[in-house]
Amino acid sequence: MADNKLVFLPNEIWLNIAAYCDPKDLWLSLRLINRQLQACVEQHFIDDILPQSAITLPIALPSYDVRNPLHGKAILRYQERKKGDGGEEGGHQPLYSLLRVEPAHYRAQLLDRWERMREVAGGQVGDKLHWNLRLRHASVRMPLKDARIEGDQSLEAGSGRLSFDWRPTFSRFFQSIYPGQVYWSW
Repeated sequence: MADNKLVFLPNEIWLNIAAYCDPKDLWLSLRLINRQLQACVEQHFIDDILPQSAITLPIALPSYDVRNPLHGKAILRYQERKKGDGGEEGGHQPLYSLLRVEPAHYRAQLLDRWERMREVAGGQVGDKLHWNLRLRHASVRMPLKDARIEGDQSLEAGSGRLSFDWRPTFSRFFQSIYPGQVYWSW
C-alpha cells in the first residue's frame, strides 16, 4: 500500500533550486504554491535578485533656456541594510543608494531637491513619480509602491537613499513584462 505523505524539502534545497530558475518563473509561479516556497523565493530575491536590480529616475534640470531643459537621470543601486538599520518587522525593506547622476555636475542640485522632498513630504514620494526599474535585460517605467526617501546621518553627506515595498513592486514589474500571466493591483 502506498504512503500518501507529502515529502518536505528543506529551505536550503529550495534555495539551491531557485538559483537555477528564471526570476519570472519563481515570482509568478513557484512563490504562489505555498508559504514555504513563498518564503524561499522571497529570500532568494533578497539575497540574489535585488542586488542585480537598478533604479533610475529621469530628471529635467533647470537651465538658462526654459524651452530647452536639460535631461538627465539619477541611478540608484541596491545596498545591503545593516542590522538595526530600519526595514520591515520580520521582513526586509530594500534600500537603494544613489550611485551617480548623469550629467555628473548636477549631483549637488539633485541632492538638494532630494533633501527638500524628504523634509517637505516626510520622505514619502507618492505614486506620481515614475521610476525605471531594471532587472537584467528588462526595464519598466512605473511608480514604486510606498517609496520613501531615507535620511541617515551615519552615511557620508551627499548620498541619496530610497526604500520601497518591493513585493508588490516586483509583482507589477513582472506583470508588465509578461502581461496576462498574473493579475495585480495596488
